[in-house]
Amino acid sequence: LVIALFDAEVKWVRHTLHVVLRNGMTLTTETSEVTLKGVEDQAINKVFGPEILDAINECPIWKRE
Repeated sequence: LVIALFDAEVKWVRHTLHVVLRNGMTLTTETSEVTLKGVEDQAINKVFGPEILDAINECPIWKRE
């Protein structure tokens, strides 16, 4: 999903997770949990479809973020 939604690459290097973003920035964490924000509507629509995109856009939490 991270590839489809954020155009990013995910790889493990030893015991560290590396998330490489399209601008070259790399996020690292020693756990398998990372939260990325800022996915574009077009990517959500392509991956999940228009009904899910509409539901996300109506969500009050999504609007605050």
